[in-house]
Amino acid sequence: MSKEWVVLRNPETDQRVRLPLGPSWPAFFFTYAWLLWKHLWFECLCLSVVNSFLLWLSPPLMGLALLMVWIYVGANANEYLIRHYYRRGFSEVAKG
Repeated sequence: MSKEWVVLRNPETDQRVRLPLGPSWPAFFFTYAWLLWKHLWFECLCLSVVNSFLLWLSPPLMGLALLMVWIYVGANANEYLIRHYYRRGFSEVAKG
């Protein structure tokens, strides 16, 4: 199975970026570091707020809830990154 990609272009600077579609293993294993490295500040802040509320759960429930959050972030991380580029003015050039 080959990985699908999307190519985005900034019309002002003609900068092009090639971004993968689908889940991101680095985002699953290194959630905060990946979000910060990709400059997804708002998503990192939201995740911190969610995790701070999960600390109120009992330890087994907290572990399960954190695992579910990490799976969710890993599964949707590349979509967050694509939306981040759209907000910065990039548009889709190619997909495949």
